[in-house]
Order: sequence, then structure tokens, then C-alpha cells
Amino acid sequence: MTLVARADRAGEDEGVLAALERFTFATVGVTERAMAAASSIAEVSLPQWRVLTLLYQSQTPLRLADLGSQAGLSASSASRMMDRLADRGLIGASIDRHDRRVLRISLTRRGRRLVQVVLDARRAAFREAVRGLGHASTFAADLVAVADALAELPGAGPSRPESAAVAKRRTTPVRRPVLGPAPTPSADPNA
Repeated sequence: MTLVARADRAGEDEGVLAALERFTFATVGVTERAMAAASSIAEVSLPQWRVLTLLYQSQTPLRLADLGSQAGLSASSASRMMDRLADRGLIGASIDRHDRRVLRISLTRRGRRLVQVVLDARRAAFREAVRGLGHASTFAADLVAVADALAELPGAGPSRPESAAVAKRRTTPVRRPVLGPAPTPSADPNA
């Protein structure tokens, strides 16, 4: 490749990168507006939204440790966030049937409804934005390729649901709330 060709390519790459940044800012704005419109269900931050969408995409409860890792959270931050989301009734937990040390996290009906309302609002905004766009199938294929490439970056987390093999794991419901404050010991020694 000649020096001129490399310079032209670098200019193209910078233009693509600038367009991708602009697109990203716009889509985050669309997501924030959709989340604000759904605030009657529950208010969540963008990091909490990320966790909810990971659960929504997974189709099966996720291990707390895996969910935290995919969301880029430390174990203690993941635990605190799960407590906050559970307090709002957006997620629930169960103990893994095969390993009782493992917590599996899933969306509640309310959590699933929140995610669906936000996704529907975003889709409506996206539909309006691409109305009349030429070469829609090429554009869609290019967006999928970029999303897949970004998902492959270290620490990005999945952009697609888990594999069917992971989905086969079964969980056993917990009879008492798993997330939230631990029960306090009774002052009465006979209790």
C-alpha cells in the first residue's frame, strides 16, 4: 500500500470513527429518553440498564458472578447493584440446583416489562430515524458487523443471548429473599 493510499485509508477510518461516535451519542440519548418515559415503572441508571438488558437477552438466569463480570462490575459493586434492583422489584434470585453456592439472577415480570417498554420506545425512534434510508439491508448488515466486533473486545460482555447449553441449567427458587439485608439475630437467647 502506498503512502498516499494509507493516508486516504486513515482519513476514511477517521470519518467512520467520527460517525460511529456521533451515532453512539445519539443512541444513548434515545435510550435515556426512553428510560425517562418508562420511569413510571422504575427509574434506573445506565449501568443498571446494562444489567437489565444482559438479563433480558440471556433467556435464562445468570450467575451473579457472570452477570457482574459481563457488566464490568466488581463483585461488591455487582452485589450492591443487584440489591438495589431487587428492592425495586426488577430482578429476583434463585439458588442453582446443581451448586447451592451459586446465585442465579433473572428479571421479574416488572423488570421484563420495563426493558420491553424502553426497547419498544427506542425501536419507534430508530424506525423514524431510518425511514426512507436507502440501502437499508447494507446499513443493517454493517451495524451488526460493528456490534459483533465491539462485543468481541475484552470486557465488552455478550451482544447476544447465551448458548442453548447454558440455557439448560435449572434453578431452584429460594423460599426467602436472597438479596437485601441479612436477618438480624434475635436478642432473646430462647428464640
